[in-house]
Amino acid sequence: MGELNPKPFHKDHFFYISDLDLFVCPAGQPMYFYKEYAEENEDPDKPDKIKRLYNNYYACKHCIHRESCLTEKTHKTITENGERLERVMFFKME
Repeated sequence: MGELNPKPFHKDHFFYISDLDLFVCPAGQPMYFYKEYAEENEDPDKPDKIKRLYNNYYACKHCIHRESCLTEKTHKTITENGERLERVMFFKME
């Protein structure tokens, strides 16, 4: 496994809670699942890539770490690759 990104608000520092299917940001705010979509794989012999998005617009809007965490966006979005069960197994193995 590689090293964690040194930026304190990078996705590497968000904690995933599989039972609730949500992430918790370094400031302690939940990031809720809101959308899943398939992205076509460049290799036609492989299945499409599954993308799952998580965010919490309200929490980001009122967060004291907003300037450190966000760039030009109004809220943070976590993008996870793969299906939920794959991710649950990944975090268990970690």
